[in-house]
Amino acid sequence: MAKIQKTAFEERITNSPFDALANVTGVFLNKDGKPEICPAGFLVKQGENLPCEGYEDHLKNQGSWYMQAAGAGDLVNVPIFACNTHNVSQMMQGDVVRKIGPETLGLEAAEGETVTYTRIFFDGVHTYRFGVGNAAGEVGENKFFTIADGLMVPAAAAPTGNGVPYFKLVDTGSFEEGNRASFGYVDVVACVAMGAASSGTADPDNP
Repeated sequence: MAKIQKTAFEERITNSPFDALANVTGVFLNKDGKPEICPAGFLVKQGENLPCEGYEDHLKNQGSWYMQAAGAGDLVNVPIFACNTHNVSQMMQGDVVRKIGPETLGLEAAEGETVTYTRIFFDGVHTYRFGVGNAAGEVGENKFFTIADGLMVPAAAAPTGNGVPYFKLVDTGSFEEGNRASFGYVDVVACVAMGAASSGTADPDNP
């Protein structure tokens, strides 16, 4: 995967301190099942459990997973996670993984490296902050985002299919972290379309 500029992810309103499965360990794989870098905030689904180091042939780690890009066909009743590299202090230069200083906002997960993946709760309450690079296209006047190929797709209206998760825009601005040039963010509430019997409740403002 080519690097995607200006990607980032932060939790804003969340119940994750009380949910042991809200933050899990994973390694990102591309569509061919090969390890690849993963941008911050990239939206993924779980695959098989990771093997235990040193016991790759027969033991799996039940608390960690291979991750792959979330697409439209995966969204109903499938847990969706975001690559959360906010505390990762390493980056790839070519084939070399280098440790860096404290400026960690927006770093991608290095190829083959384990990082945290944070579950997105589509309940109309949990709020998340993504970099503008996590949107596949200009936001403009759009107030909603669907999900395709790991990115948020700006949309003029919320989806109508039962159980389809989406994001609703609540704020925009610029990151003010560290001493480097900043970039824009979007704050979004994770919602699910009305009539769902899935992992959350609907957005009452957009039936």
